[in-house]
Amino acid sequence: MNDVAQIRSKQLEDWLKEADQTMATLRKQLAKIVIPQERTALQQRIKELSQDISAYENKLVQTQIRSRSNSDPAYLYLNLANNHFALGNFELAIGSYTQALDSSKNAPPLANLYLERAETYAQLGWWDKSLEDYEQFDKANNHQHSSRKALGKGIALYYLNELEEAKREFKLANEIASKKGNESDQFKAQSYLGAIATVQQNFDEAVKHYKRALFFGEIATNSQNLARLHYNLATLLREHEQLEEAEAHYNQARQLDPQNADVFHGLALLYRDRGDLNAANVSLQQALKLEPDRPDLLVSYGTNQLRLRNYEETSRAYRQALESGWSEANVFDGLGTCELAHSNFSAAETAFRRAIELDSTSAFSWGNLGAVLFRQNKIEEATEAYQQAIQTGNAKPVEEAWLAILQQIQSKQISNAALKKLETGENRQFYEFAEYEATLLVLQAATVPAEQTVTTILETFRQKLSTEIDALATFYWQNGEQAVRAIQTT
Repeated sequence: MNDVAQIRSKQLEDWLKEADQTMATLRKQLAKIVIPQERTALQQRIKELSQDISAYENKLVQTQIRSRSNSDPAYLYLNLANNHFALGNFELAIGSYTQALDSSKNAPPLANLYLERAETYAQLGWWDKSLEDYEQFDKANNHQHSSRKALGKGIALYYLNELEEAKREFKLANEIASKKGNESDQFKAQSYLGAIATVQQNFDEAVKHYKRALFFGEIATNSQNLARLHYNLATLLREHEQLEEAEAHYNQARQLDPQNADVFHGLALLYRDRGDLNAANVSLQQALKLEPDRPDLLVSYGTNQLRLRNYEETSRAYRQALESGWSEANVFDGLGTCELAHSNFSAAETAFRRAIELDSTSAFSWGNLGAVLFRQNKIEEATEAYQQAIQTGNAKPVEEAWLAILQQIQSKQISNAALKKLETGENRQFYEFAEYEATLLVLQAATVPAEQTVTTILETFRQKLSTEIDALATFYWQNGEQAVRAIQTT
């Protein structure tokens, strides 16, 4: 290489190294920006820098080819691609791998370039393109199998929801890795087989694969990967109500990766399943210390606070989740409940209607709307809301009970004392009065004949009215079946 070419080549290499580092920094900044205008401006800067890098790469390769008669451009582009990949600049790496493929004369081997590019596509979640390159690799490599290729192809198929084909690839990967004593690839294959069994709702199969993966993971993977596996197994066990074993795996995950907010979130859900809302609260607070703006954690925290009847804290958490981009019906249901607790009926109605806009099939949202309309003495609208709740097919006995109450009101069959309170504007007292009636309709569903009138049920309630019954009525809303059994023995 002559002196001028050498100097020019060195300048281009230095510029590209600096540009690669800048690109990696910009992408990290982009991941943290939520303001649309700022994201757009930074994305444009990244696009322009990417174009400049590609242009300079071509200049560098051409400079080196002209100065070295034996230089193979494929190798030059391959080196550039590997540098991009190492810095996490995957789109640039794909461009360089493509240049290497276009200029390759099978040196480096064409198959390896397809494999490298397939794995880079996977880093970006471009699963269709990744799968295409794995298939090209198969052809170029005369369909010789390796656990690396089988794993990569299986992962692409898994994310494309081709689960049976993915399963075959993971089993092949596990078989090859087992013969070669490759515990790392066995760990990955068994982990994904467990994930597929989970999706296919094959609980026993999923547990078997996850536990096999744990065996290999103790030998061949890092603490974060092992923690993720313990977390996945714990979540599976929790969803199948095996809470004691689930807790043990969550705690293992926490010890291995104490900075993982998902683990604390999982523990919180487990404690909530047990009815220990205070312990759930502590775990959720620990999760939020690690990721304070994560919307799903804020929603879980808000839901837990709602169950503890801490309405101000519930409202704060839900509103912060909305500011972070979360928009689901359950959040507006929760906000409506907070407003209802403070007798802000109009605001509660607005929140419940917004929840219905997001999910019109939710009996819970329609029931909430019915409740707040009832409290505003909008009897006809409340009746319609409860009818909508029942029409969803997901209504609970409480919605049916409330509809019965409202129909009794409209047909003037409700007790005279209750009607008098309604007619004289004592709506809050009337609501509480009718609420007891609706509660009893539900609690005594197993023993009260269908034709029994609301007035008769009210009379039954008066006979049993006591502090204990009041507590049971409250307890029902959280533990329906247990309350039914309790009321039947009173």
